[in-house]
Amino acid sequence: MKAEGLRVRMGQLSKAFDRRMSKVISEAYCVLPFYWLNVVRRSVGEGTRNVLDVGCGSGDPMAYIKITRNLYAVGTDGYLAWLSQCRHRGVHNEVVLADVKHLPIREKSFDTVVCLDVLEYLEKPEGDELITALEAIAR
Repeated sequence: MKAEGLRVRMGQLSKAFDRRMSKVISEAYCVLPFYWLNVVRRSVGEGTRNVLDVGCGSGDPMAYIKITRNLYAVGTDGYLAWLSQCRHRGVHNEVVLADVKHLPIREKSFDTVVCLDVLEYLEKPEGDELITALEAIAR
């Protein structure tokens, strides 16, 4: 019984350590100017009020961007579990279940469109079509 109690306590300490280290690492990345999320965050223009996050996944990049910006964010993804996680975490103001090949978004409806880690999963013609669609959605 003692060993089991020790194993449980070690698991709790490990989780607490992981959370603390995650926060430390996140804070460290905030000061690295060429960390990819900082590059994305700086690319979201100062006049941006709303952002469409295409292929939002778990929402981590948008959560990072919103650390310093008050933005209205809409996340789209084809995987319902990711959207549920985004909604639960409060990362996106709205979420939309959609395939990137058929986005149900009006043209010129967002100040900025973010699409991270999506294009590499598409064939070139599909990727070109997506880029054209994203350009049409952005103001």
